[in-house]
Amino acid sequence: MQEALPPGAQYKALNLAGALEFLGDAQAVRELLAPLVRSLDADLPHIEQLLDGGDLATVARMLHSMKGFVPVFCFDALAQELMRVEKASRAIDTLAVRADVSALLPRLRRLVGEAQDYLRQSP
Repeated sequence: MQEALPPGAQYKALNLAGALEFLGDAQAVRELLAPLVRSLDADLPHIEQLLDGGDLATVARMLHSMKGFVPVFCFDALAQELMRVEKASRAIDTLAVRADVSALLPRLRRLVGEAQDYLRQSP
């Protein structure tokens, strides 16, 4: 039987119901959200530095690794955007691709903020 997640704010990035469905129980959601927050807290500033330094190849690798775990916790629109931008970042390095990566970062930061909010509220 699935344990219900506590009610909280209406999140725009963090898909608690989807994470619960995928992971099976609320305890697993809580246990895996903390590593998600730590990973994104470290990776997002690093991605910004890499973009500023022109290293789109490393950005692409980092986004690729995010594709493995971020979609478990976010709504489909963000997951699809992450996949689209990751795929584009593996192609030719253009200003448009850099702009797409830059536009994705605030959405991932929102996911981090919502995850932190949920973790503060969770028992």
